[in-house]
Amino acid sequence: MCNSPDRDRTAAPESFGRPLETHTVEFSFADRSYVQDQTYFPVRVDAAEVRLDHMEETELDTTLGHRWWGADELEAGGEVYHPPILPALIRRAATPS
Repeated sequence: MCNSPDRDRTAAPESFGRPLETHTVEFSFADRSYVQDQTYFPVRVDAAEVRLDHMEETELDTTLGHRWWGADELEAGGEVYHPPILPALIRRAATPS
């Protein structure tokens, strides 16, 4: 959740569902090694504005664009995405609990 005064929309902690997946990934990028813990939560929203003004320079340099993808589109699109289980996570998030 972002508490910055210039952000007018944030997701309250209680709007997050139960974690869909938690895992640790190790990778190298820009001559550095990373160990990253990742947790995926479902959050239902009416609309979402994508903003890049909070990103660091390296993130901006490596971001080519954005769009919303459905699980079927990801599997059929031939694009590279991470984690490989992302379509399954999208389907789980879309299923009412």
